Amino acid sequence: MRKFYFLIIMCLTVSMLSASVVKTVTTTLAGTLSTIITVDESTTVTDLTVTGPIDAQDFKFMRDNLTLLANIDLSSASIVAYSGTNGPLSASTDYPANTVPNSAFLIGTQLVTTPGKASLISVVLPNSIVAFADKAFNKCLNLTTLNIPSSVGIIGAMCFQNCQSLASVTLPTNLVIIQNNTFQNCYKIKSIEIPSSVTTINGSAFIGCTGLTSFVIPSTVTSIGSSLFSGCTNMKTVVMSSGLTTSGISTFLNCTSLTSVTLPSNITLIDQYSFKNCTALTAFVIPSTVNTLGQNCFLGCTALVSIEIPSSVTTMSLGLFMGCSSIATLTFQENTGTIASIGGNQSYQDCVGLKEIYLNRKLVPSCQASFFQNVVVGNVKLYVPVASLALYQADPFWKTFQSISVISTSTGVSTQQEDDFKVYTTPSGIEVISTVANELIEVYSTLGVRVATTSTQVGPTYIVVPKGAIYIVRMGGMTSKVIF
Repeated sequence: MRKFYFLIIMCLTVSMLSASVVKTVTTTLAGTLSTIITVDESTTVTDLTVTGPIDAQDFKFMRDNLTLLANIDLSSASIVAYSGTNGPLSASTDYPANTVPNSAFLIGTQLVTTPGKASLISVVLPNSIVAFADKAFNKCLNLTTLNIPSSVGIIGAMCFQNCQSLASVTLPTNLVIIQNNTFQNCYKIKSIEIPSSVTTINGSAFIGCTGLTSFVIPSTVTSIGSSLFSGCTNMKTVVMSSGLTTSGISTFLNCTSLTSVTLPSNITLIDQYSFKNCTALTAFVIPSTVNTLGQNCFLGCTALVSIEIPSSVTTMSLGLFMGCSSIATLTFQENTGTIASIGGNQSYQDCVGLKEIYLNRKLVPSCQASFFQNVVVGNVKLYVPVASLALYQADPFWKTFQSISVISTSTGVSTQQEDDFKVYTTPSGIEVISTVANELIEVYSTLGVRVATTSTQVGPTYIVVPKGAIYIVRMGGMTSKVIF
Protein backbone atom coordinates (compact mmCIF):
# COMPACT_ATOMS: atom_id res chain seq x y z
CA MET A 1 0.00 0.00 0.00
CA ARG A 2 2.85 2.38 0.81
CA LYS A 3 4.32 1.78 -2.64
CA PHE A 4 0.95 2.57 -4.19
CA TYR A 5 0.65 5.91 -2.35
CA PHE A 6 4.27 6.71 -3.15
CA LEU A 7 3.62 6.17 -6.88
CA ILE A 8 0.54 8.43 -6.71
CA ILE A 9 2.54 11.18 -5.02
CA MET A 10 5.33 10.88 -7.58
CA CYS A 11 2.87 11.07 -10.49
CA LEU A 12 1.22 14.15 -9.00
CA THR A 13 4.62 15.76 -8.45
CA VAL A 14 5.69 15.09 -12.05
CA SER A 15 2.34 16.38 -13.28
CA MET A 16 2.70 19.59 -11.25
CA LEU A 17 6.26 20.09 -12.47
CA SER A 18 5.30 19.55 -16.10
CA ALA A 19 2.18 21.74 -15.98
CA SER A 20 2.28 25.00 -17.92
CA VAL A 21 2.73 28.15 -15.88
CA VAL A 22 1.65 31.19 -17.89
CA LYS A 23 2.90 34.69 -17.22
CA THR A 24 2.01 37.91 -19.05
CA VAL A 25 3.90 41.10 -18.31
CA THR A 26 3.93 44.66 -19.63
CA THR A 27 7.15 46.64 -19.51
CA THR A 28 7.46 50.40 -19.59
CA LEU A 29 11.26 50.46 -19.61
CA ALA A 30 13.59 48.11 -21.46
CA GLY A 31 15.93 46.04 -19.31
CA THR A 32 13.53 45.71 -16.37
CA LEU A 33 12.06 42.25 -16.96
CA SER A 34 14.11 40.89 -14.07
CA THR A 35 12.37 43.29 -11.67
CA ILE A 36 8.89 42.25 -12.77
CA ILE A 37 9.22 38.46 -12.51
CA THR A 38 9.71 37.13 -8.99
CA VAL A 39 12.38 34.65 -7.94
CA ASP A 40 9.74 31.93 -7.48
CA GLU A 41 8.29 32.60 -10.93
CA SER A 42 11.71 32.36 -12.55
CA THR A 43 11.78 28.64 -11.75
CA THR A 44 8.17 27.87 -12.69
CA VAL A 45 7.13 30.02 -15.66
CA THR A 46 6.90 28.01 -18.89
CA ASP A 47 4.90 30.39 -21.10
CA LEU A 48 5.79 34.08 -21.19
CA THR A 49 4.12 36.93 -23.06
CA VAL A 50 5.81 40.32 -23.01
CA THR A 51 4.29 43.61 -24.13
CA GLY A 52 6.34 46.79 -24.28
CA PRO A 53 10.03 47.64 -24.80
CA ILE A 54 12.76 45.06 -24.15
CA ASP A 55 16.49 44.94 -24.87
CA ALA A 56 19.46 42.57 -24.78
CA GLN A 57 19.42 42.53 -20.96
CA ASP A 58 15.92 41.05 -21.02
CA PHE A 59 16.96 38.36 -23.50
CA LYS A 60 19.81 37.41 -21.19
CA PHE A 61 17.37 37.22 -18.25
CA MET A 62 14.99 34.97 -20.19
CA ARG A 63 17.87 32.77 -21.26
CA ASP A 64 19.70 32.42 -17.93
CA ASN A 65 17.04 32.87 -15.24
CA LEU A 66 13.77 31.44 -16.55
CA THR A 67 14.84 27.85 -16.23
CA LEU A 68 11.65 26.17 -17.57
CA LEU A 69 10.79 28.75 -20.21
CA ALA A 70 9.41 26.93 -23.25
CA ASN A 71 7.16 29.33 -25.14
CA ILE A 72 7.79 33.05 -25.67
CA ASP A 73 5.37 35.52 -27.25
CA LEU A 74 7.03 38.83 -28.11
CA SER A 75 4.59 39.81 -30.85
CA SER A 76 3.57 42.98 -28.98
CA ALA A 77 7.06 43.81 -27.71
CA SER A 78 9.63 46.13 -29.27
CA ILE A 79 13.38 45.50 -29.18
CA VAL A 80 15.35 48.65 -28.39
CA ALA A 81 19.09 49.26 -28.60
CA TYR A 82 21.42 48.52 -25.71
CA SER A 83 25.15 48.91 -25.15
CA GLY A 84 26.98 47.40 -22.21
CA THR A 85 28.10 44.26 -20.43
CA ASN A 86 24.71 42.97 -19.26
CA GLY A 87 23.61 41.49 -22.58
CA PRO A 88 23.93 37.84 -23.70
CA LEU A 89 27.65 38.32 -24.40
CA SER A 90 29.95 38.84 -21.42
CA ALA A 91 31.98 41.60 -23.06
CA SER A 92 30.80 45.15 -23.58
CA THR A 93 28.75 45.00 -26.77
CA ASP A 94 26.49 47.22 -28.86
CA TYR A 95 23.15 45.53 -29.49
CA PRO A 96 21.15 47.30 -32.22
CA ALA A 97 17.42 47.96 -32.08
CA ASN A 98 14.91 45.68 -33.80
CA THR A 99 17.42 42.83 -33.75
CA VAL A 100 17.35 39.51 -31.90
CA PRO A 101 20.65 39.86 -30.01
CA ASN A 102 23.87 37.98 -30.63
CA SER A 103 23.75 34.67 -28.70
CA ALA A 104 20.28 35.55 -27.40
CA PHE A 105 19.62 31.95 -26.37
CA LEU A 106 23.11 30.47 -26.49
CA ILE A 107 24.26 29.98 -22.93
CA GLY A 108 27.84 31.26 -22.70
CA THR A 109 30.14 32.12 -25.58
CA GLN A 110 32.08 28.92 -26.30
CA LEU A 111 30.17 27.09 -29.03
CA VAL A 112 31.83 23.72 -28.43
CA THR A 113 31.34 23.52 -24.69
CA THR A 114 28.15 25.50 -23.99
CA PRO A 115 24.55 24.58 -24.75
CA GLY A 116 21.65 26.59 -26.03
CA LYS A 117 18.45 27.01 -24.06
CA ALA A 118 17.23 23.42 -24.04
CA SER A 119 13.77 24.23 -22.63
CA LEU A 120 12.88 26.59 -25.49
CA ILE A 121 10.21 25.23 -27.87
CA SER A 122 8.58 28.18 -29.62
CA VAL A 123 9.16 31.90 -30.10
CA VAL A 124 6.86 34.50 -31.65
CA LEU A 125 8.72 37.65 -32.63
CA PRO A 126 7.48 41.19 -33.33
CA ASN A 127 6.97 42.22 -36.95
CA SER A 128 9.20 45.24 -36.38
CA ILE A 129 12.46 43.31 -36.26
CA VAL A 130 14.88 43.58 -39.18
CA ALA A 131 17.67 41.18 -38.21
CA PHE A 132 18.75 38.10 -36.29
CA ALA A 133 22.29 38.53 -34.98
CA ASP A 134 24.91 35.78 -35.02
CA LYS A 135 24.16 32.65 -32.98
CA ALA A 136 20.79 34.00 -31.82
CA PHE A 137 19.21 30.54 -31.44
CA ASN A 138 22.34 28.42 -31.62
CA LYS A 139 21.99 24.98 -30.00
CA CYS A 140 18.34 25.43 -29.02
CA LEU A 141 17.92 21.68 -29.38
CA ASN A 142 14.15 21.59 -28.79
CA LEU A 143 13.12 24.69 -30.72
CA THR A 144 10.39 23.58 -33.13
CA THR A 145 8.46 26.75 -34.01
CA LEU A 146 9.77 30.19 -34.95
CA ASN A 147 8.33 32.94 -37.11
CA ILE A 148 10.72 35.03 -39.18
CA PRO A 149 8.92 38.31 -39.99
CA SER A 150 8.99 39.48 -43.58
CA SER A 151 10.82 42.62 -42.44
CA VAL A 152 13.97 40.61 -41.63
CA GLY A 153 16.80 41.23 -44.10
CA ILE A 154 19.72 39.74 -42.13
CA ILE A 155 20.09 36.34 -40.48
CA GLY A 156 23.44 36.07 -38.78
CA ALA A 157 26.07 33.35 -38.95
CA MET A 158 25.33 30.15 -37.00
CA CYS A 159 21.93 31.56 -36.10
CA PHE A 160 20.13 28.19 -36.10
CA GLN A 161 23.16 25.93 -35.91
CA ASN A 162 22.31 22.64 -34.18
CA CYS A 163 18.59 23.43 -33.82
CA GLN A 164 17.94 19.74 -34.21
CA SER A 165 14.16 19.89 -33.69
CA LEU A 166 13.46 22.75 -36.09
CA ALA A 167 11.41 21.13 -38.84
CA SER A 168 10.42 24.05 -41.07
CA VAL A 169 11.53 27.59 -41.78
CA THR A 170 10.06 30.20 -44.10
CA LEU A 171 12.73 32.66 -45.15
CA PRO A 172 11.70 36.32 -45.59
CA THR A 173 11.54 37.92 -49.03
CA ASN A 174 13.91 40.71 -47.93
CA LEU A 175 16.75 38.32 -47.16
CA VAL A 176 19.89 38.95 -49.23
CA ILE A 177 22.60 36.79 -47.62
CA ILE A 178 22.45 33.40 -45.90
CA GLN A 179 25.45 33.45 -43.63
CA ASN A 180 27.99 30.79 -42.62
CA ASN A 181 26.62 27.69 -40.86
CA THR A 182 23.15 29.25 -40.53
CA PHE A 183 21.28 25.93 -40.59
CA GLN A 184 24.12 23.52 -39.84
CA ASN A 185 22.89 20.21 -38.41
CA CYS A 186 19.21 21.14 -38.56
CA TYR A 187 18.41 17.49 -39.10
CA LYS A 188 14.62 17.74 -39.30
CA ILE A 189 14.33 20.38 -42.01
CA LYS A 190 13.15 18.45 -45.07
CA SER A 191 12.79 21.35 -47.48
CA ILE A 192 13.53 25.03 -47.60
CA GLU A 193 12.72 27.59 -50.27
CA ILE A 194 15.31 30.23 -50.99
CA PRO A 195 13.63 33.55 -51.88
CA SER A 196 14.65 35.31 -55.08
CA SER A 197 16.02 38.21 -53.00
CA VAL A 198 19.00 36.07 -51.95
CA THR A 199 22.24 36.69 -53.87
CA THR A 200 24.79 34.97 -51.60
CA ILE A 201 24.82 31.71 -49.64
CA ASN A 202 27.92 31.48 -47.51
CA GLY A 203 29.94 28.45 -46.49
CA SER A 204 28.46 25.45 -44.68
CA ALA A 205 25.01 27.07 -44.56
CA PHE A 206 23.28 23.66 -44.81
CA ILE A 207 26.10 21.33 -43.81
CA GLY A 208 24.80 18.22 -42.07
CA CYS A 209 21.11 18.86 -42.90
CA THR A 210 20.38 15.18 -43.34
CA GLY A 211 16.63 15.72 -43.74
CA LEU A 212 17.00 17.58 -47.03
CA THR A 213 16.25 15.45 -50.08
CA SER A 214 16.19 18.12 -52.81
CA PHE A 215 17.21 21.73 -53.20
CA VAL A 216 16.85 24.55 -55.72
CA ILE A 217 19.27 27.47 -55.69
CA PRO A 218 17.48 30.34 -57.48
CA SER A 219 19.03 32.15 -60.42
CA THR A 220 19.57 35.28 -58.34
CA VAL A 221 22.32 33.58 -56.33
CA THR A 222 25.72 34.50 -57.75
CA SER A 223 28.00 33.31 -54.95
CA ILE A 224 28.15 30.20 -52.75
CA GLY A 225 30.61 29.29 -50.03
CA SER A 226 32.42 26.01 -49.46
CA SER A 227 30.85 22.84 -48.02
CA LEU A 228 27.35 24.15 -48.69
CA PHE A 229 25.62 20.74 -48.57
CA SER A 230 28.45 18.66 -47.16
CA GLY A 231 27.14 15.68 -45.22
CA CYS A 232 23.55 16.00 -46.49
CA THR A 233 23.38 12.25 -46.79
CA ASN A 234 19.75 12.06 -48.00
CA MET A 235 20.05 14.75 -50.66
CA LYS A 236 19.09 13.25 -54.03
CA THR A 237 18.64 16.14 -56.47
CA VAL A 238 19.95 19.71 -56.66
CA VAL A 239 19.35 22.46 -59.19
CA MET A 240 22.10 25.06 -59.06
CA SER A 241 21.69 28.73 -59.88
CA SER A 242 22.29 29.77 -63.47
CA GLY A 243 24.11 32.77 -62.02
CA LEU A 244 26.97 30.64 -60.69
CA THR A 245 30.22 29.92 -62.51
CA THR A 246 31.63 27.42 -60.02
CA SER A 247 30.33 24.34 -58.24
CA GLY A 248 31.99 25.48 -54.99
CA ILE A 249 34.64 23.76 -52.85
CA SER A 250 33.33 20.56 -51.20
CA THR A 251 29.74 21.58 -52.02
CA PHE A 252 28.43 18.00 -52.16
CA LEU A 253 31.09 16.28 -50.08
CA ASN A 254 29.72 13.01 -48.66
CA CYS A 255 26.26 13.47 -50.20
CA THR A 256 25.95 9.71 -50.49
CA SER A 257 22.40 9.69 -51.95
CA LEU A 258 22.98 12.32 -54.63
CA THR A 259 21.90 11.09 -58.07
CA SER A 260 21.26 14.26 -60.06
CA VAL A 261 22.75 17.75 -60.20
CA THR A 262 21.68 20.41 -62.67
CA LEU A 263 24.76 22.56 -63.14
CA PRO A 264 24.74 26.24 -64.12
CA SER A 265 24.72 26.91 -67.86
CA ASN A 266 27.79 29.14 -67.58
CA ILE A 267 29.86 27.06 -65.16
CA THR A 268 33.60 27.18 -65.81
CA LEU A 269 34.99 25.47 -62.70
CA ILE A 270 34.12 22.20 -61.00
CA ASP A 271 35.94 22.99 -57.80
CA GLN A 272 38.05 20.78 -55.57
CA TYR A 273 36.24 18.05 -53.62
CA SER A 274 32.90 19.20 -55.14
CA PHE A 275 31.50 15.67 -55.48
CA LYS A 276 33.84 13.71 -53.26
CA ASN A 277 32.25 10.47 -52.00
CA CYS A 278 28.96 10.96 -53.88
CA THR A 279 28.62 7.21 -54.02
CA ALA A 280 25.13 7.13 -55.64
CA LEU A 281 26.15 9.28 -58.61
CA THR A 282 26.05 6.91 -61.59
CA ALA A 283 26.22 9.45 -64.41
CA PHE A 284 27.66 12.92 -64.70
CA VAL A 285 27.88 15.24 -67.68
CA ILE A 286 30.69 17.79 -67.58
CA PRO A 287 29.31 20.83 -69.45
CA SER A 288 31.21 22.16 -72.44
CA THR A 289 31.69 25.50 -70.64
CA VAL A 290 33.95 23.98 -67.98
CA ASN A 291 37.65 24.81 -68.32
CA THR A 292 38.96 23.62 -64.93
CA LEU A 293 38.53 20.43 -62.91
CA GLY A 294 39.70 20.95 -59.34
CA GLN A 295 41.69 18.60 -57.15
CA ASN A 296 39.85 15.41 -56.09
CA CYS A 297 36.58 16.78 -57.48
CA PHE A 298 35.11 13.28 -58.07
CA LEU A 299 37.19 11.30 -55.60
CA GLY A 300 35.35 8.24 -54.29
CA CYS A 301 32.39 8.39 -56.70
CA THR A 302 32.28 4.62 -56.80
CA ALA A 303 29.11 4.30 -58.93
CA LEU A 304 30.22 6.42 -61.91
CA VAL A 305 30.41 4.16 -64.97
CA SER A 306 31.78 6.53 -67.62
CA ILE A 307 33.04 10.07 -67.93
CA GLU A 308 33.74 12.38 -70.84
CA ILE A 309 36.13 15.32 -70.60
CA PRO A 310 35.02 18.05 -73.01
CA SER A 311 37.49 19.90 -75.20
CA SER A 312 36.88 23.07 -73.18
CA VAL A 313 38.79 21.64 -70.18
CA THR A 314 42.32 23.00 -70.11
CA THR A 315 43.25 22.48 -66.45
CA MET A 316 43.01 19.16 -64.62
CA SER A 317 44.34 18.71 -61.10
CA LEU A 318 45.43 15.85 -58.85
CA GLY A 319 43.21 12.93 -57.88
CA LEU A 320 40.32 13.83 -60.19
CA PHE A 321 38.63 10.42 -60.31
CA MET A 322 40.62 8.65 -57.63
CA GLY A 323 38.70 5.67 -56.26
CA CYS A 324 36.02 5.71 -58.97
CA SER A 325 36.13 1.95 -59.16
CA SER A 326 33.18 1.49 -61.56
CA ILE A 327 34.36 3.76 -64.36
CA ALA A 328 34.75 1.54 -67.43
CA THR A 329 35.19 4.20 -70.10
CA LEU A 330 37.15 7.45 -70.12
CA THR A 331 36.74 9.79 -73.07
CA PHE A 332 38.77 12.90 -73.81
CA GLN A 333 37.21 15.00 -76.52
CA GLU A 334 39.28 16.47 -79.33
CA ASN A 335 40.97 19.78 -78.61
CA THR A 336 43.28 22.15 -80.46
CA GLY A 337 46.20 19.78 -80.03
CA THR A 338 48.05 22.08 -77.64
CA ILE A 339 46.68 20.67 -74.37
CA ALA A 340 48.75 17.67 -73.35
CA SER A 341 47.57 17.14 -69.77
CA ILE A 342 44.94 14.61 -68.76
CA GLY A 343 45.32 15.21 -65.04
CA GLY A 344 47.91 14.74 -62.36
CA ASN A 345 49.22 12.18 -59.89
CA GLN A 346 46.53 9.77 -58.67
CA SER A 347 43.94 11.23 -61.05
CA TYR A 348 42.72 7.72 -61.96
CA GLN A 349 44.10 5.76 -59.01
CA ASP A 350 41.96 2.75 -58.06
CA CYS A 351 39.78 3.02 -61.18
CA VAL A 352 39.99 -0.75 -61.23
CA GLY A 353 37.00 -1.21 -63.57
CA LEU A 354 38.60 0.77 -66.38
CA LYS A 355 38.38 -1.01 -69.76
CA GLU A 356 38.68 1.68 -72.44
CA ILE A 357 40.20 5.12 -72.90
CA TYR A 358 39.30 7.24 -75.91
CA LEU A 359 42.10 9.80 -76.01
CA ASN A 360 41.36 12.13 -78.89
CA ARG A 361 44.53 14.17 -78.41
CA LYS A 362 46.91 14.62 -81.33
CA LEU A 363 49.61 15.80 -78.95
CA VAL A 364 50.56 12.80 -76.81
CA PRO A 365 49.86 13.63 -73.14
CA SER A 366 52.75 13.26 -70.74
CA CYS A 367 51.64 10.57 -68.32
CA GLN A 368 53.11 8.16 -65.80
CA ALA A 369 52.10 5.13 -63.78
CA SER A 370 51.22 7.23 -60.71
CA PHE A 371 48.25 8.65 -62.66
CA PHE A 372 46.78 5.13 -62.86
CA GLN A 373 48.06 3.68 -59.59
CA ASN A 374 46.54 0.23 -58.85
CA VAL A 375 45.03 0.06 -62.37
CA VAL A 376 46.28 -2.79 -64.55
CA VAL A 377 46.77 -0.78 -67.75
CA GLY A 378 47.67 -3.98 -69.55
CA ASN A 379 43.95 -4.78 -69.44
CA VAL A 380 42.86 -1.38 -70.79
CA LYS A 381 42.30 -0.64 -74.47
CA LEU A 382 43.46 2.73 -75.79
CA TYR A 383 41.94 4.53 -78.77
CA VAL A 384 43.81 7.49 -80.29
CA PRO A 385 43.75 9.72 -83.43
CA VAL A 386 45.05 8.03 -86.56
CA ALA A 387 47.61 10.81 -87.15
CA SER A 388 49.22 10.15 -83.76
CA LEU A 389 49.00 6.37 -83.60
CA ALA A 390 52.74 5.82 -84.09
CA LEU A 391 53.58 8.41 -81.42
CA TYR A 392 51.39 6.67 -78.83
CA GLN A 393 52.82 3.27 -79.77
CA ALA A 394 56.32 4.62 -79.16
CA ASP A 395 55.57 6.42 -75.90
CA PRO A 396 57.14 4.65 -72.85
CA PHE A 397 53.95 4.81 -70.86
CA TRP A 398 51.11 4.52 -73.38
CA LYS A 399 52.65 1.54 -75.15
CA THR A 400 52.10 -0.53 -71.98
CA PHE A 401 48.32 -0.61 -72.57
CA GLN A 402 46.62 -3.80 -73.79
CA SER A 403 46.15 -2.43 -77.28
CA ILE A 404 46.27 0.88 -79.11
CA SER A 405 43.73 1.40 -81.86
CA VAL A 406 42.57 4.22 -84.06
CA ILE A 407 39.44 6.17 -83.08
CA SER A 408 36.81 5.50 -85.68
CA THR A 409 35.50 8.57 -87.50
CA SER A 410 32.27 6.78 -88.25
CA THR A 411 29.99 4.84 -85.99
CA GLY A 412 29.10 2.34 -88.70
CA VAL A 413 25.57 2.32 -87.34
CA SER A 414 22.58 2.54 -89.62
CA THR A 415 19.76 4.50 -88.10
CA GLN A 416 16.08 3.71 -88.04
CA GLN A 417 12.97 4.62 -86.10
CA GLU A 418 9.76 2.68 -85.66
CA ASP A 419 6.42 3.52 -84.13
CA ASP A 420 7.42 2.20 -80.71
CA PHE A 421 10.76 4.06 -80.73
CA LYS A 422 10.96 7.78 -81.51
CA VAL A 423 13.79 10.12 -80.59
CA TYR A 424 13.63 13.90 -80.23
CA THR A 425 15.75 16.67 -78.70
CA THR A 426 14.68 18.83 -75.75
CA PRO A 427 16.24 21.97 -74.22
CA SER A 428 18.30 19.79 -71.89
CA GLY A 429 19.03 16.70 -73.98
CA ILE A 430 17.26 13.78 -75.62
CA GLU A 431 13.68 12.54 -75.35
CA VAL A 432 12.92 8.92 -76.21
CA ILE A 433 9.27 7.98 -76.68
CA SER A 434 8.57 4.27 -76.44
CA THR A 435 5.54 2.03 -76.15
CA VAL A 436 7.63 -0.53 -74.25
CA ALA A 437 8.77 -0.29 -70.63
CA ASN A 438 12.08 -1.44 -69.14
CA GLU A 439 13.99 -1.58 -72.42
CA LEU A 440 17.64 -0.58 -72.25
CA ILE A 441 18.46 2.75 -73.92
CA GLU A 442 22.09 3.45 -74.81
CA VAL A 443 23.42 6.79 -76.05
CA TYR A 444 26.74 6.89 -77.92
CA SER A 445 28.96 9.69 -79.15
CA THR A 446 30.17 9.71 -82.75
CA LEU A 447 33.39 8.17 -81.44
CA GLY A 448 31.39 5.11 -80.49
CA VAL A 449 31.68 5.89 -76.78
CA ARG A 450 28.66 5.18 -74.64
CA VAL A 451 27.79 8.39 -72.80
CA ALA A 452 24.53 7.46 -71.09
CA THR A 453 22.30 4.51 -70.29
CA THR A 454 18.82 4.26 -68.84
CA SER A 455 15.64 2.20 -69.11
CA THR A 456 12.47 3.15 -70.93
CA GLN A 457 9.09 3.81 -69.47
CA VAL A 458 5.90 3.85 -71.50
CA GLY A 459 5.82 7.35 -72.93
CA PRO A 460 8.71 9.83 -72.76
CA THR A 461 12.09 9.11 -71.17
CA TYR A 462 14.46 12.06 -70.77
CA ILE A 463 18.26 11.85 -70.97
CA VAL A 464 20.57 14.79 -70.20
CA VAL A 465 23.59 15.09 -72.53
CA PRO A 466 26.03 17.90 -73.41
CA LYS A 467 25.06 20.28 -76.18
CA GLY A 468 26.84 20.68 -79.50
CA ALA A 469 27.22 17.04 -80.47
CA ILE A 470 25.80 14.24 -82.59
CA TYR A 471 24.47 11.21 -80.70
CA ILE A 472 23.46 7.68 -81.62
CA VAL A 473 20.51 6.44 -79.55
CA ARG A 474 20.00 2.68 -79.45
CA MET A 475 17.11 0.64 -78.06
CA GLY A 476 16.98 -3.05 -78.77
CA GLY A 477 17.76 -3.51 -82.47
CA MET A 478 16.75 0.04 -83.36
CA THR A 479 18.90 3.15 -83.53
CA SER A 480 18.44 6.81 -84.26
CA LYS A 481 20.91 9.63 -84.88
CA VAL A 482 20.18 13.05 -83.33
CA ILE A 483 21.97 16.38 -83.35
CA PHE A 484 21.72 18.28 -80.06
